[in-house]
Amino acid sequence: MSDTNKPDLPSDVQETLMEFPCDFPLKVFVKPESDVDQQILTLLEPHVGALPLSAVQRKVSRTGKFISLTVNFTATGKPQVDAVFAALQGHPLVVMAM
Repeated sequence: MSDTNKPDLPSDVQETLMEFPCDFPLKVFVKPESDVDQQILTLLEPHVGALPLSAVQRKVSRTGKFISLTVNFTATGKPQVDAVFAALQGHPLVVMAM
């Protein structure tokens, strides 16, 4: 053991403090467009499976320039979460994801 409080774990396990599977509230800031909720769900489907529109919570910014979407799904591991963020990064309506 390198640290008395942490067991020896592979480096890929130590990279995250999350325990999988877990509920994952993905926050995505997008440019406003009428069907952006469905576009994001379609983009995520290969990585998280089909989610109902009810899995998305939407909040429009005070100025109306952005929409904050919270997409709730069950994350199965770090590779899945990494793939979700990589997919979002390439979408033209996504401003930021966390």
